[in-house]
Amino acid sequence: MVNPDDTTSGEIPGGILVDVLGRRWYRQAEFVSYDMFMAPRVPGATLLAVQVALAMGNCSSAIAYLSGVEAADAAIQNAHRYANLLNIPVRQNDGAFLVLVDHEAEVRTKTSLGGSIIFTSADSGVNEIRWGPLRLLDPTAPEPKRMFNIKGKERIELTPAELATFNTSYSQYLKKGSNYLPYPKLYPYYGGMFYALSNEVEIYRNGNRDNPRDRVLYRDFSRIGRNGALTERIVKDIPTGSIGYAAIIPKEDDFLEFECPHFIELGDSRRFLNIEVSRPMVRIKNLVHTSWQTASTSLESRVVISAREVFDVFCEYGETTCHPAENGSYVICIRDTCNVHIDNYYGLHGWGFQGHHGIKGLYGNRNTFNRVDFHSFG
Repeated sequence: MVNPDDTTSGEIPGGILVDVLGRRWYRQAEFVSYDMFMAPRVPGATLLAVQVALAMGNCSSAIAYLSGVEAADAAIQNAHRYANLLNIPVRQNDGAFLVLVDHEAEVRTKTSLGGSIIFTSADSGVNEIRWGPLRLLDPTAPEPKRMFNIKGKERIELTPAELATFNTSYSQYLKKGSNYLPYPKLYPYYGGMFYALSNEVEIYRNGNRDNPRDRVLYRDFSRIGRNGALTERIVKDIPTGSIGYAAIIPKEDDFLEFECPHFIELGDSRRFLNIEVSRPMVRIKNLVHTSWQTASTSLESRVVISAREVFDVFCEYGETTCHPAENGSYVICIRDTCNVHIDNYYGLHGWGFQGHHGIKGLYGNRNTFNRVDFHSFG
């Protein structure tokens, strides 16, 4: 069907076709799948060979079988781009796909991938540590590779002029035990979250004063109440006048649900994020994760689910495999976030959960952890 209001969009293979007259033809659908966007599947015979090799513990053969399979990253990205455009769900309930994690799929609609398999292999992600940029300390560090990035409304970052006003007139309210911040810019965002990061160092990790990434800056965050009220109390005595970054994370209009596929990872020392939560009010369901990584190489910065500076994150049902003998590798890594619920998560041989420099309100039910790691406060 031609969309006469669209005269600028480029083609999305499987979604939008631009004809010789410049008209945009939109695919009509109530939902989309990866198959609709020509995502190449792992062929049945290859999939069987991979499964047999893994059953025999022969990971190198499984990697060799997958080396000739076409990656599905671009098609997966296109499927989500089109779903976002029409605000319709993504559903893929069968099939196996290989991804290199070189195209980040931006997820803005309900996604149901249960029943499908996503393989990563020896060429997926990067072979280096990538924790990503650090605000005020290491802002140009390379971003980690991401498979899926769940996004919503844009955050509202305070301008330099607004920061100057805030530091002069309102930063004195950011003291331990306070739940009052009468900053008028917050009032229209009732139900959202305010995040403030100081230029002042609170902790030097391992006593290291040379590496900026080992500096932990004062920070605090809370959901926004009415007329200056804060839902969560301030827990840090932040030096007055020191705020170098601040943002408002708006409340969303719905909860976004992401049902996971079975993630199977094969390549040693490959680092990436499976799911980045960049918006509040997200439910991640039914994670099945199998790692064939070994302890022979580093996996620092390998994370399956990551969330930062958001609120209301629900992780419901997960079966995960640990990454052997490695610090800094986590199934769940959540930072500076309010109201996190993790229910019915367990793993083979244990696995890590990290609340890096802050979670306010962590609720767990029927989980099995071998490591819970909080830096600074939790």
